[in-house]
Amino acid sequence: MTVCAGCNKEESLVGSHIIPEFFYKYVYTNDHKFVEITPENKDDLETKQKGLREPLLCRACEQVFSKFEAITADFVRQISSGNLKSISVQQLSPDILLINKHNYDAIKRCLLSILWRASVSRLDTFSEYDLAAHSDRVKSICFGNSSIPWHQYPIVVTKLKLGNLKTVQLMMLHRPGNYKNKTLYSMTLAGFNFDFFVDDDFADKEAELISMKPQDMAIRSIQLNDLNVSEGFLDRFKDDDVRIFYEKHK
Repeated sequence: MTVCAGCNKEESLVGSHIIPEFFYKYVYTNDHKFVEITPENKDDLETKQKGLREPLLCRACEQVFSKFEAITADFVRQISSGNLKSISVQQLSPDILLINKHNYDAIKRCLLSILWRASVSRLDTFSEYDLAAHSDRVKSICFGNSSIPWHQYPIVVTKLKLGNLKTVQLMMLHRPGNYKNKTLYSMTLAGFNFDFFVDDDFADKEAELISMKPQDMAIRSIQLNDLNVSEGFLDRFKDDDVRIFYEKHK
């Protein structure tokens, strides 16, 4: 028994995923394994299963998030596969998709909940995510049920490419940045890059054009190199220890 980060009650905590497990399915091998790959862990890969978890939430709070995660998982699956069943997509240009029919509030709540979980996590992997004074406000949005204006902690979604290849198996956490003196947190999940503007009311015209909105969502395709990912990180995928892991766990 300890205090749940969600409801602040003393409850039995479950092993909470910081990043929902449906995102991990894109990086899992056939036998449900994955490794964290960094420039620093060459020849020291640690095989893991079930994603990164820690005792964080009680079962009731987990269930609040699970309904948003199911909707977001279906959205990601449809966009990634091109098998569109419940969303409407317009191809505005070769590199821009416009989503006209989507569950904006559920998807935004799911994404903000990932950012909040990363911020309150005690795992070293998420140590650079810190919402500080914004933590309680983001948490209240995640557990709330009212509509979320686009300018309340805006999120920009882009799709990553590496040449002509898809990057759906790519999961990365990025160092914090800033945009117009606002903190910017970013993470890449299932080949989508999510940029979070840490501001409760970011009324910026340029951000409005590219952010998720209730009526539409523009997803622009960009090259992986546009994220300024270090060459050392990309080179790791060519190293023997990484190759041997994927040969062993096809």
